[in-house]
Amino acid sequence: MVPTPAQKLLGLELAGGWKVASIISKDPYHTGGNFSVGYLVESASGDRGFLKALDFRKLISPGSS
Repeated sequence: MVPTPAQKLLGLELAGGWKVASIISKDPYHTGGNFSVGYLVESASGDRGFLKALDFRKLISPGSS
């Protein structure tokens, strides 16, 4: 399967000096997150945060239900 844009952010440096540090993996039995990928981000000063990358292609692609 080809990765979606939301799945390709690891290592990217964002505006404001934030860097996408790691992907937050989901256990197969967890619900939700069908249209998003979670990441841990870090600022240049060492602050940490959460990034939720949304991917709506599944909603708007032909044949989706």
